[in-house]
Amino acid sequence: MPIKLADFLIALQKLRNADGAQTLRNASASIFSPEEAVAQYGQRLDGLRRASDDHPDLRAFMDDSLVPSTAIAIRRLRQRYAELGRDPAADLAPAHRALSPSDFGLHNALRAADGRLRFIDFEYFGWDDPVKLVSDTAIHPGSNLPEAKANRLTERLAQAFAARDDAFAIRLDVLYPLFGAIWCLIVLNAYLPESRSRRALAAQGGDLTVRLAGQLDKARQLHQTICQRDPDLTPR
Repeated sequence: MPIKLADFLIALQKLRNADGAQTLRNASASIFSPEEAVAQYGQRLDGLRRASDDHPDLRAFMDDSLVPSTAIAIRRLRQRYAELGRDPAADLAPAHRALSPSDFGLHNALRAADGRLRFIDFEYFGWDDPVKLVSDTAIHPGSNLPEAKANRLTERLAQAFAARDDAFAIRLDVLYPLFGAIWCLIVLNAYLPESRSRRALAAQGGDLTVRLAGQLDKARQLHQTICQRDPDLTPR
């Protein structure tokens, strides 16, 4: 299954020079530099910090786990870029960008009568950093890929994208945990009073407090997965 996801994304890149491709918009929540990723993380964190005033368990997870590990990831990212003489605020060159569905995974796949997968829902489609595309696809909670399958998907995509960008492997290594942190915050969007995910949970009925606790548990599990992949993120 992860190979089918990877093969679809690789095949999609063959359209990058098709008529009209260069005039496509950027993908939803696209990121073209490490500092943009840091800024997006910070913006999402700020919103949830305000919401956590009424949710001590949420505040404890962020302050004791997510924020310390992400601080390590950001510090390591900037240090690695400095060592390489690269500017973390510089935008990725258009030639190294990728066509991305933005919200892509098994949650957007249907199996047809012939047994083949059909991918749907491309409302967020556009240009993005392929490192973000690879990270998002491997991490996306909607797919819930086991670690071994997520690694196979990442390796398959990394091999394809590294052929166009010799810095791809380095960028993937330092950005993957940051994109993982952003996904933890996305999972926690239900705590934001006006979020769509909160309204969706409320519409399902039942105790909203219990449902929010379920989202917090998902974020904890996702964060644990990211830290298991990269033990250096665990504060000492």
